Amino acid sequence: MAIRDGRRQQNVDLQYPYEGLSETYAFSDQPVGTTRDERNMRSFDPTTGRMRGTQRSGIELMTGDAPANGFSKISSLVSVQREVNPYSWSVLATAQNEATIGFDREHLTDGLSNCIDLRRDTFDTYWALADGGEVVKLNSDGGVVKRIDVTADDVNELYPRRLAVDDYGNFFVASGQISGHATIDNERAWVKGYELQADGEYKLAWTIKPDFHVLDLQTYGRDLYVFGIHFHHNESQCRWEFRRYAEYVFDEEPEAEPNSTWTKNYHTGNDYHWTVNPYFVGSMAIRGDGDAYVCGSVVNQETSADNFAKYWMMARLSPISTDAANEQWFNEAEYTSVNADDHGWGLSVHVAEDKATDGSYVLLCCGGTSNSAGQHHVSVWSEVGNTPTKKAGLSFDNGVVCQGWAINAAPGAERIRTAIDENGNFYVPYHGTDADSVYNGKNLLIFQWQEGPSWTMTLTRSETDSDLGLIQTSVNCVAVPIAVPDYNGGSQTYVDRVVTGGTPQTSTEPNDSVCIALLATAKVSASLPVREVRNVATCGGNWYEYTSSGYTLLDDGSAPISYNADAPYISSTTASGIAVFSDGSRYYYYNPKDRVITKMRSQSNGYIPPRCRLVSFWRGRLVLARSDETPGAWHMSRIGKPFDWDEFPPIPDAGAAVSNVTSKAGLCPDSINTIVPYKDDVLWFGCDRSIYQMSGDPGAGGSFDLVSDEIGMSFGKPWCKDDAGRLWFFGSKGGLYTMAPGTGLQDVSLGRVRKRMQNIDLETHYVELVYNFIDDGVHVFVMPFANPGIIVDHYFYSKRTNSFHVDRFGRNTGDGIQPTAAMIVDGDSPADRVMHIGCEDGRIRKWGQTESSEVPKGDRVLSNKYLPIDSYVLMGPIAPNRDMDVHAVGSLTVVLAPNYSGCNYEFYETDNAAKLGDPLESGELQAGRNGTHMVRVSGDSIYLMLRNAREQETWSYEKGQVHVSYAGGIRA
Repeated sequence: MAIRDGRRQQNVDLQYPYEGLSETYAFSDQPVGTTRDERNMRSFDPTTGRMRGTQRSGIELMTGDAPANGFSKISSLVSVQREVNPYSWSVLATAQNEATIGFDREHLTDGLSNCIDLRRDTFDTYWALADGGEVVKLNSDGGVVKRIDVTADDVNELYPRRLAVDDYGNFFVASGQISGHATIDNERAWVKGYELQADGEYKLAWTIKPDFHVLDLQTYGRDLYVFGIHFHHNESQCRWEFRRYAEYVFDEEPEAEPNSTWTKNYHTGNDYHWTVNPYFVGSMAIRGDGDAYVCGSVVNQETSADNFAKYWMMARLSPISTDAANEQWFNEAEYTSVNADDHGWGLSVHVAEDKATDGSYVLLCCGGTSNSAGQHHVSVWSEVGNTPTKKAGLSFDNGVVCQGWAINAAPGAERIRTAIDENGNFYVPYHGTDADSVYNGKNLLIFQWQEGPSWTMTLTRSETDSDLGLIQTSVNCVAVPIAVPDYNGGSQTYVDRVVTGGTPQTSTEPNDSVCIALLATAKVSASLPVREVRNVATCGGNWYEYTSSGYTLLDDGSAPISYNADAPYISSTTASGIAVFSDGSRYYYYNPKDRVITKMRSQSNGYIPPRCRLVSFWRGRLVLARSDETPGAWHMSRIGKPFDWDEFPPIPDAGAAVSNVTSKAGLCPDSINTIVPYKDDVLWFGCDRSIYQMSGDPGAGGSFDLVSDEIGMSFGKPWCKDDAGRLWFFGSKGGLYTMAPGTGLQDVSLGRVRKRMQNIDLETHYVELVYNFIDDGVHVFVMPFANPGIIVDHYFYSKRTNSFHVDRFGRNTGDGIQPTAAMIVDGDSPADRVMHIGCEDGRIRKWGQTESSEVPKGDRVLSNKYLPIDSYVLMGPIAPNRDMDVHAVGSLTVVLAPNYSGCNYEFYETDNAAKLGDPLESGELQAGRNGTHMVRVSGDSIYLMLRNAREQETWSYEKGQVHVSYAGGIRA
């Protein structure tokens, strides 16, 4: 802007200071392209996107006039995306056959083709066992993946009866007991282990002889649990047996762990109606800590009319202990008992995935016959400590005694395999024809339990054999998928398909033994979105869902729930489909599917570390840090399970919960101020005086690396990532920094606004950064810990021009529009991709977008009230002192954007560049081209200010020019 060619007079172009605020050089030596003072301005027009000096966007009401909770600040905002499968579901009145599968009869011993057991592994693959000696591996569509011959001992009638599959694709088969067995057959009973080979084939690795008949077997990590009965015709020598084969491998035969065996006499008191030729059935369930629930029943087969269970037992064992299997409790009962608690169990037991609200384990059982009507055949139990309590049950009796599974005196009818799903629905095979049963003619029953003051168990669905796509004399076993579909608000809670196996009718085609049947079907709906975005705010101790229509107070499903309204900072994060909050003393989570807010509790043996002020997600783990007791402590949940905090699972694995105590990485050496999940293998801890990088998963050898021991990060969430994945953060000593792994730190504010940012009071305010992808820059919001008071400056860094700009919201402390929370919402429609700003008046506003998708010209306070944006920029000095001359400005010509408003201008002249003084000339500029304004200003340093503070107006600078003449040398 100086006269440099020696001429006495010339026209000087007024270049807009696109490079923004710079407060580094001498006042009289302002760098070209920068300004010493501006407010609420941008180097790019937010409407057109073109490079020209323009007033910033205004903020618009998001939620209407009513505040969330009075004049209380919005303390945090989160946006939770819930993936919605765009399907409309139809629950089928009867099951629909999807596929049937038979066994290879040519390879079956004695032609036995009964599907006697079914399993589903962790990969949603199904395994079917034929008692004639074949295992069929199926995919979820019913396709046969593999057939494996498992030899049966037909000489001694030791046929395959039970099947188990581990997490590595290997499987195990065991023989079972029948009424014709002799005592010596205990020695002949077998368990076989089949190893998956590199070519996809299976090899029999070993055969072990447990010296008892197997009633069930399962794997727990690399342990094989085996439960059964050592049969003897003399009941006093008959006993229940349990073995744990720890850390099994396939290159040598496993041995039972001596301290993990359990032996129990068949009965502890009466003879329990012992008969000469009984047969035994039972099952086992393993819970997360490795404890096993076992149950068994004794079926009398002396006469064809008396084929039902007479006695049953159930126990909980702790095989991973120093004691021999460590029996926790043991229950037994007989069919003649009139005690309701003695019925509805003994054939099968499962542990529900979810615990009861009091933290107790929930057991789902079936079995138990009776000689008096009304006794239960299925039941639900709650186990508190070592005390199991029957909570509810259902009877199959149709006014008279129904013996349950013993239909038409069919041998082995009680040898069943039940299943449960992730919602706790209980799938029970049934055998069809019994006029004394309310479920006469049914082959599959689905039950649901409900917790409450009075627990309940109800039948939700039943199917016949023809519904399931097979013609069977019985259904013996059932398996269900890992996950229950999201039915988009439908009332159905059970799975959409089941796999059943049974005894085929050999005289009728098809005579397959396994069926996949649909219970519900889905079709793509044109009206359903792919995802739903729910926005949640915290305000005055409460949580609110909010939309453009207003606020909805959230509760826990039945009653309001509150956090500490006096908490100075609310930390929040989203991932895994939920939002998690900490007020510094407790944790809460929001489920967008159920739309409730709930106190967060551990659902595992571990507990959630208390009183951490910071929450985040990284690598599928919920991360907690900054407890007042140990500011350098950090904690992480199990991968993919934010409610699992067990750091010492019975089977250690890299995905388990981990902390500075259990990880080799150890305690963070500095007080943690913020958690930065940069990418999958990099987590940064921004500390008081340093930055540390967690490299790799801490559960698998992750370690700390020092990034900086000079610069830390301020408290809260003083960081964001831009669209290129680069990190931006506010330093603990002030200043805006950026970095990426391997590139080092860059002080962006150095040489620009470093002093301003160092003067931000981090005791009374915390800084929150938000990347605005529309304006392509970083907002540096300065937010109060307590209720807002004085008006403070905020900042915007433009990546496109590498420039800083000062923002201010409101003019007076009572205006109520200063930011106290902010986030970017990434919805599907353009109108939903915007920045939300929570404000001090309890209202939420959005950046740069009106209801008609226009850029607001003011900051809206209420629907009928806008605050004008006081926007200005200072250009100069037009005649720098370094020229050592006095200059005079005689005229001004300016072109503003024609479709906006105008602005005012003011000229300043000073002999002391540090102080502007009062304006000497002023006037008004109109939108578009302006005529020449004659002015008379002379001095050492001349400045021009353009300003507009009028309501509902915005303006934009295109170009300008001043006429400057030489007015002599500087005089003392």
